[in-house]
Amino acid sequence: MKLLIWNQTFSVNHPVLDQQHQTIISLINSLYDILHGDQPTHLLPKLLDQLAEYTQTHFEAEESLLESLAYPHLQSHRALHRWMSFKTSAIRAALAQNGAKSLSLDVLDFLKKWWFGHIQGQDKQYASLFQVHSLE
Repeated sequence: MKLLIWNQTFSVNHPVLDQQHQTIISLINSLYDILHGDQPTHLLPKLLDQLAEYTQTHFEAEESLLESLAYPHLQSHRALHRWMSFKTSAIRAALAQNGAKSLSLDVLDFLKKWWFGHIQGQDKQYASLFQVHSLE
């Protein structure tokens, strides 16, 4: 079962960024599978580390691309990314300190809402830039 399902309405009109978003969604779905007993809980730390590292890679790629296009809202977008990186680090620290019990469905619900809200809200704001600059 999937917590998050990607569809074309989430596209930001850039195939690399769309693929990165899909990978992040897949990693969150894998966390969901572990919490539902479909995978062993000892995989949680490694998977959460993968999510955090891939998220950082995505943020850097997205910000670099937006900077090259002189995106006018880049600073506020970066601030959202820094906040999410901080939250992800806090989730990782809680898992390291308290074990699997610290990663609840509430945490996954937060990840789901933040990522879908971010993609459909803030990221969609720059999608038209790729059409204007023919970067699709």
